[in-house]
Amino acid sequence: MAPATASATKRMRRQSSGLVFNPGPATVVECVRSPGKAERRFSVATGAGGKQTLMPAEVEAPEETQEIETVAGQPPTEAAPTEMVVEQTLESPLESPSEVFARFLSSDSIKQVYSSFGQLLRHCEEAEADGRTAASTTGQVAAEDTPVPPYCRFRQVLGGALPWRARSVWTLLDTRLHGPEYKEAPLKGKHAVICGAGPCGIRTALELVMLHADVTVLEKRAPVDACGRINRVHLWEWCKQDLLGWGAKIFDPPGGAFGGDNDFCHIGLGELQLLLLKNALLLGTRFLFRAEAVQVKDGELLLKDGQRLPCDMLVLASGANSQLSESVGLRSVALGLRGKGSAIGVVANFVHGRDARQMALRQFAWARQFNMPLFARLEKETAMDLENIVYYKGQSHHYMVMTPTKKSLLRNSVLREGRPAGQRLLHGSNVDVQRLGCMVQGIAAFFGLPTELCSTQGAMIFDFSGIRRLEAAATVADGGVLVCAVGDALLEPFWPEGLGIMRGFMSALDAAAAAVAAAKGSGPQAGIQLLATTYNVLKSVSAQTASQFLQKDPRRYRLQPKSRYVFSHG
Repeated sequence: MAPATASATKRMRRQSSGLVFNPGPATVVECVRSPGKAERRFSVATGAGGKQTLMPAEVEAPEETQEIETVAGQPPTEAAPTEMVVEQTLESPLESPSEVFARFLSSDSIKQVYSSFGQLLRHCEEAEADGRTAASTTGQVAAEDTPVPPYCRFRQVLGGALPWRARSVWTLLDTRLHGPEYKEAPLKGKHAVICGAGPCGIRTALELVMLHADVTVLEKRAPVDACGRINRVHLWEWCKQDLLGWGAKIFDPPGGAFGGDNDFCHIGLGELQLLLLKNALLLGTRFLFRAEAVQVKDGELLLKDGQRLPCDMLVLASGANSQLSESVGLRSVALGLRGKGSAIGVVANFVHGRDARQMALRQFAWARQFNMPLFARLEKETAMDLENIVYYKGQSHHYMVMTPTKKSLLRNSVLREGRPAGQRLLHGSNVDVQRLGCMVQGIAAFFGLPTELCSTQGAMIFDFSGIRRLEAAATVADGGVLVCAVGDALLEPFWPEGLGIMRGFMSALDAAAAAVAAAKGSGPQAGIQLLATTYNVLKSVSAQTASQFLQKDPRRYRLQPKSRYVFSHG
């Protein structure tokens, strides 16, 4: 492919620490096919309360929509998991339950997930109305006053009409829910709200809903934007095992190839979110998109659109620099790892043609100190001086991430100035996005990789010379609400070590353990005390110190912090 030219379409997303170059137009809406019907195009619209509607692109709004809801006699929370309005037309008949569930498992977009989930609920309604249910069920049986998770309803009502993979999913969820931490339903009657539908936010939701809390996840972005990231993240062994327990080989993505390479275990961020989202829906989690929290008052969470949500526990999972975090008194501090602008990362995503040559490409991770001749040759041929480079191969794209020196970026005119007056180093005005695209294409060609940049999220540059973290992990807000943070909202990772998902998932379990401590102990202060202890250890965990601060066998990690952390240090 020829290098990006000045006429190429540019799409830039400016954030606090980086800039994105997308060399081609973005896909605005996806194609949705009805059985036996011509392809139609839909977009997503959101009404009051965050309810999502699939609308044909050729009309402004549907005259009538059918909301996913439960039938009489079922717990009201069964309607809540979707908060999505799914269009059903008379000329679009429902698929069989087996076909719908197979589509649910393989859905690779959030619209497809909600569409198939809604059809499963509708099949349940029709079967219940006709008196058709499975002859017998096994697994978890909820108490009379405990809401039945949607997956239990699917199993009981649809039974043998579902494919064999459904039974595999039921077994995994039963195994989780039968754990000693969850069987007693310690958070029954409690309302938990999570701000942020990223991987760490949804992972926290899974823990809390298994503990029988009423869980709502708020996401201020639209659904497509919330689950649209294609960058890939490194997974530590415990994270890999945890995702296998959530059906990573059953749901596709990530699919049966997940974890097959013991040397390079990784997953796309969007793939990870969809995997966790599907499990969360099956367990009864409620999601509200384009919904933003602004204040905690009298035990309720106030949203920007005026809604009020009951809230016993608030979990912040919306990344660093959260305004809500500051409003409840959780202050962050900045830690400079090196001089400002001295640690720069570049990410590139290339189209995967899936031909024999590309399928045979081998993944790699190199650091300059371990292969100086390779990096010297790279610099000679491309004029780029790198400290390290990683290449991961995904199902739909090739992912490359590297750390170039600031000097070489200036030498290749990717950066216009080394010290721009009054601007950040990576401000849009100081980055030549065309040269950034050419730079990553040249490096990809050196390593024999494809060079066609993805139409969105093609090349990104960011500064990781500093990180932010909270001074304290938790606090109490107005009305006795326990407030804590997880993931990057709690502690930004040192990016090259792949700490983000590992520490993020650990903080998710810590938050759930704190909720249990608060419910069983002396209120929010019990949870705050627990999180102060776990946070002190979590801050110390790195690739070099993991053996000192984490228990040796990740297969034994559970909700209780003592099963995961070594508390004799620090």
